[in-house]
Amino acid sequence: MEDALLRLESLNAEFVTPEGVVNAVNNVSLSIRRGQTVALMGESGSGKTSVGLCILNLLPHPGRITAGRVVYDGSDLLELTAEEMRHVRGREIAMVFQDPSTGLNPVRRAAGRGGDHGSPRRLAPRGTATEPGSPGRNGPA
Repeated sequence: MEDALLRLESLNAEFVTPEGVVNAVNNVSLSIRRGQTVALMGESGSGKTSVGLCILNLLPHPGRITAGRVVYDGSDLLELTAEEMRHVRGREIAMVFQDPSTGLNPVRRAAGRGGDHGSPRRLAPRGTATEPGSPGRNGPA
């Protein structure tokens, strides 16, 4: 997909433990276009966090990426130096960790639970954000 901002290509990662190898990410491929919103949802332990950490090249020891590519805006992030990745993390790509108290109930269907992504939102400059729906320096949300 040529217009993909982020593309995972056959991504694989594993954790080597005393009990054996745990395959945390198995052949994950996806493309996200500029402006597209994507929610990565799955059961506890299904690899969602591991995929996010692979994208940021932050998979902790004893984890390791064993195959695949993470292409962001034309650059393979897995080929960047540590210094180059520091400029990407937080500025270009960030990860928001789930608060367990707000997690999904595993016995209910997840359809329609991804949040309200139908209304446009305006981003406020740092330090000027207000509650949604309340007027602020940047007007209503």
